[in-house]
Amino acid sequence: AIRAFVTIYGADQAVDLLNHTTVAAIGPVTAEAAIRYGITPQITPPTTTIPALVDALVAHFRAMEPAK
Repeated sequence: AIRAFVTIYGADQAVDLLNHTTVAAIGPVTAEAAIRYGITPQITPPTTTIPALVDALVAHFRAMEPAK
């Protein structure tokens, strides 16, 4: 997925865009591929599943919410 994204947008443009965006990787293989392109994932769940990725995304963005 990372390789396809970089191919479509170009390496420099993809890195520039994703360095200003929250990046999630489904697991360590995808995270490592992103890192090789200079893209730093902020979210990588402890298990490589869609439900774990969704939970990690929810936890990440909940932690960013201002206190009520």
